[in-house]
Amino acid sequence: MSAICRGSSVAVVSLLLALVIALTGGQDLPSRKEDEYQVQENYKDIFYDTNRIPDGNEVTSYVRKDVSSRFFFFVEEDDTPLAIHVAPCSSSITTRIRYQTAPEDDDSEKLDTIDELLSQMRAKDANKKGRAKELLKSHTGRNEVKFDREKSPAGLYSVEVIARDRDTTVYLYASTTPHSDQLFPALPEDANVRIVAVSGDVVSVSWKPSPTDLRHRIPVEYCVAANRKRNFAKRCSALASIYGDAAPTPPPNAGFGFPWEKEAGRKRRRKTSQTTAAPPTAAGRDRVFYACVGNKTSFVFSKMEASTLYYIDVFAVNTLTNRSSVYGGTNVTTAACPAQKTKIGAGGRAYGFRTKAVNCSVNVEYALEKSTTALQVAIQSCKADDRLLVTVKKIRTPGSLIERELVPEWPMTKISLPDPQPGSYSVHVSSVDRRNVAFRMAVGAVEDGLPFPVVPGDRTIRVVNEDSRSCKSVTLMWNVAATDQPQQYCLYMERVKSKARPRPGQDIDRCEMAKRIQRAKASKKVMCKAFANNGTHAVDSMVEVVSDLKPSTRYRFEVVVRRQEKEFAAYDTVDIKTKKC
Repeated sequence: MSAICRGSSVAVVSLLLALVIALTGGQDLPSRKEDEYQVQENYKDIFYDTNRIPDGNEVTSYVRKDVSSRFFFFVEEDDTPLAIHVAPCSSSITTRIRYQTAPEDDDSEKLDTIDELLSQMRAKDANKKGRAKELLKSHTGRNEVKFDREKSPAGLYSVEVIARDRDTTVYLYASTTPHSDQLFPALPEDANVRIVAVSGDVVSVSWKPSPTDLRHRIPVEYCVAANRKRNFAKRCSALASIYGDAAPTPPPNAGFGFPWEKEAGRKRRRKTSQTTAAPPTAAGRDRVFYACVGNKTSFVFSKMEASTLYYIDVFAVNTLTNRSSVYGGTNVTTAACPAQKTKIGAGGRAYGFRTKAVNCSVNVEYALEKSTTALQVAIQSCKADDRLLVTVKKIRTPGSLIERELVPEWPMTKISLPDPQPGSYSVHVSSVDRRNVAFRMAVGAVEDGLPFPVVPGDRTIRVVNEDSRSCKSVTLMWNVAATDQPQQYCLYMERVKSKARPRPGQDIDRCEMAKRIQRAKASKKVMCKAFANNGTHAVDSMVEVVSDLKPSTRYRFEVVVRRQEKEFAAYDTVDIKTKKC
């Protein structure tokens, strides 16, 4: 009989706790006996409905900016060990942990209906009789808040969380058995990440292993992170920086099925939709590096930017629970990257350059031996999305500086110094976006000319119209630029597999691509035509009919333009499939 009563009491208490939270607007709740609420197998659904933190488990909640969210944990007996931990993922938070004494008796057992019990609980909460409050801890920041006591009094502990910067996920952990939970990997006595070596764009780090694997035979995996902003206090912070931190969907079994729950849910959604504190969007792996390395206790970061401060973190992950502990993070400044120095001659000739490491630069020296009306510097970026900062100046001559940021106007940007005096000139090139770059450069007097072809802004190859694509032929068109100098346009074709993906236009090295196409077999060449596109006969585009194709076959078409037997430039590649006959 007592077992039946306890079972009924569990249902009443669970339902009552949800009702009180909904109707009292997050006010403090009376205490509850621990043995009346041990439904751990469904703790996620129960936590979502009641905000009651389950004993010995870590749960997550999504809190809104400047909106107070409260969570509760009950301790039944005095002198009980207690651990309460709160950690944000993507925002600084204000955390307040409070304690209120338990009632001397449980008057709820003497009441006949839930309405009477609810009324008395709300009256007690309003009067605050016999329930003294005590602020145990208050903290604002991004770090994990930990409240640990070996002996704690019985009563109700409330955790108030307010997001300060933006909406964020928070992790909450509360336990009366923190020493035996084994939820999180233990950290060694020396839990600091050590910098082993820094050389060029390479940084080596190491750390001591977690004792959890050796002591308890629980496998531990290590994950590393590096970024240029801050150390991460929790693994979810690194993941939120990469993938974003959007609000999760409710658990599938959330709620008790009451009609008023739907209306309450709609009110919450309307309230939270009015917030202007959107969660952080994904920054991607270009800003945050994250990788898991198994059971290794060292890692080598490579291709890091020179002269840059990096924050490095290591996380130990319990592979059985997927819970993690963070080592003491560190930071390191990578070594400076000296500029590559090169002397060039033969005005009008193109030279190829490629930075040796991220954030490195190139310094080119050119000797102008005779007077001219203008000194020209032409740079062809090999990737469409590379932006370069170019500085041209006369060596040992103050005030001769010209700066130009090359926006993504591939393939060539020209800088001109009018009426230069003979002497040595320096051309310094670096990446605006602090990345590895490749480019070709030509420096010379204006009469030497420039070796790079002129290419239009729209460099796509396209089908004239759908009717021009048949089972055996296709009509292609591409734009051409106006220029006084003759340029040669060549169309190449190759058969590709049906599942082959087109090459991404922004990532390909167009300098190498043009050379590769030119070195291809003559069988891939469809046509070549050279002309100067100026005067009354200037045209905007070229049209070519490619015939003798096979039905239902995918072909890749490429156009390369060359100027006066000198430099090449490639158009965007296109894949086209012929129709069925």
